[in-house]
Amino acid sequence: MLMNKLIELKSNRIKFIVHGFFLSSGMQVAEPSTILPLIVNYFSQSNVLLGFFSSLIRGRAVVMQLYTAFFAQAYSRVMKPLRIVFFFRFISWFCIGLS
Repeated sequence: MLMNKLIELKSNRIKFIVHGFFLSSGMQVAEPSTILPLIVNYFSQSNVLLGFFSSLIRGRAVVMQLYTAFFAQAYSRVMKPLRIVFFFRFISWFCIGLS
């Protein structure tokens, strides 16, 4: 019963909605078929680099979401694992920008 009350908290629902909004916005900005080739082509003429970043965006996001969702269902509080996902997502975007 306690688990259902934690899941149905309004603050948790708002956090999930905001996370989904920013995830969707970030994925649209870095769309591998439109925006990402323009950004990579501006800084580098390497097609290998473009393919590498495209595969990171497509594969990494799905794997991280599935991994975290699978393990987060056992937790009564999911903010700590979600913060870890945010950290790795920030680091990967930072490395893309840095390169």
